[in-house]
Amino acid sequence: MPPLTMYSLLVTDPDDVLAALAYTAYKQHESEVMAAISAASGAPPTQAEQDAFYLSSSSPAQLTMYEDRAQSLINAFLDASLEQRALELERDFLTNKVSLQLSTIHTTLAEKKSKMRYAMDVLSNLGINIATVIVIGMAVFGFKAYDAFNSNLAKGVGLTSAHEQAPASKQN
Repeated sequence: MPPLTMYSLLVTDPDDVLAALAYTAYKQHESEVMAAISAASGAPPTQAEQDAFYLSSSSPAQLTMYEDRAQSLINAFLDASLEQRALELERDFLTNKVSLQLSTIHTTLAEKKSKMRYAMDVLSNLGINIATVIVIGMAVFGFKAYDAFNSNLAKGVGLTSAHEQAPASKQN
């Protein structure tokens, strides 16, 4: 039986994106290690160095590391994609909602733009203000009149004492 290749160790299903990314992580690691060996020795890696790298890379712990790296790449990609899509949806929502609100405001203002409508608003506000002043005036003068009526009634019936009547007589 021929030795297993790293591809066959990592990719059991050709449609598995996670496995393909794990193999990509392995190839990136292999490239970095071989470049480091070449830089350190000044020569291309020997067959013994390549075999040692393959043995260490095909350990279960190292295979799990490649799969974890692939999972983190997928998560980062999905997070970025979902964040971008959320921003697009929010922008579209706000654009549509703001457009609808502006359209409603524009329609309402267009209905109120006529001079007759403006005059009616001014007159109705003026009428409400005048009615408010009249009600307040009636309340103030009504309470004074009611107080005076009660005082005169009390004097006429004799319900007030001489002490209470004295200050009233000094005022007259």
